[in-house]
Amino acid sequence: MDREEIEELFSFLENCELSSSSLAALDLNSMKNTNGENVLMVATRTGQAGIVRDFVNDFDLEDIDADGWTALLDAAYLGHDEVVKILLEAGAAVDNPDIDGWTALLDAAYLGHDEVVKILLEAGAAVDNPDIVGWSPLMWAVYKNHRNCVELLIQYKAHVNMIDEEDGLTPLIIAAGRGYTALVELLISSGAEVNACDKFGSTALIWAARKGYRPIVELLLNAGAELDAVGMYGATALVLATRGNFIDTVELLLTREPNVNNGFSPLGIAAREGYAEIASMLVQVGAYVNSVDRFGNSILASAVRSGNVEIVKMLLDRHADVNAKDSESRTALHLAIDKAFMDIAVDGDTPLLRAVKNRNAGLCQLLVNSGAKISATDNTGDNALHWALRVKSRKITQLLLLNPSDSRLLYRPNKFGQTPYSIDQENPQPVLSLLSGPQHAEVQVEARLGYDIYSDVLADILCEPNLILPLTIGNFYI
Repeated sequence: MDREEIEELFSFLENCELSSSSLAALDLNSMKNTNGENVLMVATRTGQAGIVRDFVNDFDLEDIDADGWTALLDAAYLGHDEVVKILLEAGAAVDNPDIDGWTALLDAAYLGHDEVVKILLEAGAAVDNPDIVGWSPLMWAVYKNHRNCVELLIQYKAHVNMIDEEDGLTPLIIAAGRGYTALVELLISSGAEVNACDKFGSTALIWAARKGYRPIVELLLNAGAELDAVGMYGATALVLATRGNFIDTVELLLTREPNVNNGFSPLGIAAREGYAEIASMLVQVGAYVNSVDRFGNSILASAVRSGNVEIVKMLLDRHADVNAKDSESRTALHLAIDKAFMDIAVDGDTPLLRAVKNRNAGLCQLLVNSGAKISATDNTGDNALHWALRVKSRKITQLLLLNPSDSRLLYRPNKFGQTPYSIDQENPQPVLSLLSGPQHAEVQVEARLGYDIYSDVLADILCEPNLILPLTIGNFYI
């Protein structure tokens, strides 16, 4: 037969349009299609058990196609259980792998062909033969959640604590990490080591907590899993459950009394992410409210950044340190001002400068009422009035000048010799004149100020070494 006739014959065979009798007179061993398959391989792949049975003894069963697959590998991969039986009975090597190290049992277990798995095991297949990365048939069956295959493999003494060479995973870690509760239960009852860990130190409990698989977490804890085991980056099951906001899982873990203050702070994570319910649970069991993370951030600062007022109030009620500074010397109040969280800000001085720069009049009012120092300066010597007039805020300027003794600050220069008054005079529309009216307006001082002007205050102002007229007392010129 020429090549065209052979390809036509294989086409008919592929479509199951040939009988054994029509093939009997042909020299089948000399024929292969363009994929390197012989007649037996094509009949196997297409599940034609009759043709396979009739011609199985006419072929080398270990012959391979262009991809390195034998007839048995094809049959197992495709789940043709009857064909698998025929090939094995005819002497096919049950454990011969393909070029990637995959055996028929690995293929069948991976794809969930439980009947084929059973046939192969009965024929003596090596139950723990791994692929090139160290995964056994059991590991693949677990990974794909093929319970029947898992049960069969365990029945035939598969190693339930097999460890892969690349990541250190075990069947139990795989099942826990993928949320297969029934398989976790089966593996535990079959002797799986609950505290085995991967190459990063993460146990099955850590893997389950990371995804919030509460039923699996409970199974593992009841089986003796180490509650405070530390995995990758120092994370515990509680840390990862907190990070994922898995409230029911965190609640379960806390009933087992974990160390809530070791390593990473779960409370710090809850505060940063704004998980108020979890933060409340952690505080109630004694989580430290004043611990800091590796970047020097306090838990209170993290809560402020998240903008969660409930958590901030909770921490303050537990006496969180409001003056704790981060690596950039910022307190929680600095952060609150930067984010304009009005109901989070508390007492301070430099924070007043930030509030003024941000034109946040409401927060300025809060800070001034709380005793913030208007005279405090930044690195360039600017006080709050420098900035109030620079940003042309009439409302804030008026607020800062309510106390007549603070009027002297209008003539206090910064490092560049600028006073708040000189800055205002450079504005096209000076703010101070809007507050006080014309400089020479004939208005009684008492009526304009609305409070007593003490002689000692006036004397202090007049004695300023850098005195430049005109002066103001409070909001008014003199």
